[in-house]
Amino acid sequence: MIIGIGVDVVDITRIEKILQRRADLFIKKYFPCEYDNISIKPTKIAGLYAAKEAFVKAIGLGMDKTPLSKICIGYDTYGKPYIYGDLVRDNWIVHVSIAHDGGVAVAMVVIEEV
Repeated sequence: MIIGIGVDVVDITRIEKILQRRADLFIKKYFPCEYDNISIKPTKIAGLYAAKEAFVKAIGLGMDKTPLSKICIGYDTYGKPYIYGDLVRDNWIVHVSIAHDGGVAVAMVVIEEV
């Protein structure tokens, strides 16, 4: 049964400006799980940020109650993104898709309960 769907769009230029000013601080704050393996490309960061926000929308707890640092994103051997971390329940399957084009990154998350 589907228990949540979330979608988010991020302007890549906005992320690029943040990275130019304070890349290290931004990445440490929002991407502690991914910090060692992250590429500091604005398109990549924007996609990951969009996926984290889409996950928050899918679980329905609200942005103020869900720190993005608690949401972790990895990639399987085929390059497919997945979400893991304390907020992901054992009885959930979390589907995530990330894309970028035309100056924006978009992510969609669907959470199934099994």
